[in-house]
Amino acid sequence: MKYELYSEVELLTDVPKFGLERGDIAKIIDTAGEAYVLEAFNVFGDTLGVFILPDNHIRPLNKNMVFKTRDLKLVS
Repeated sequence: MKYELYSEVELLTDVPKFGLERGDIAKIIDTAGEAYVLEAFNVFGDTLGVFILPDNHIRPLNKNMVFKTRDLKLVS
């Protein structure tokens, strides 16, 4: 699937380096071949990390989804 720049997507995989889990939301900030460069934020808009995932590891948001909070567990 092709995604537009700056759209928000759901992660379908964990990204342990940044404490992210499946179901978290990230923003597409660039493309990298068949993959996307994503940026994840905390609830205050601070950047948690920038990373690359293939398009089959993300999915678009839809109107039936709701946001949920959780405490971030950072990996050292």
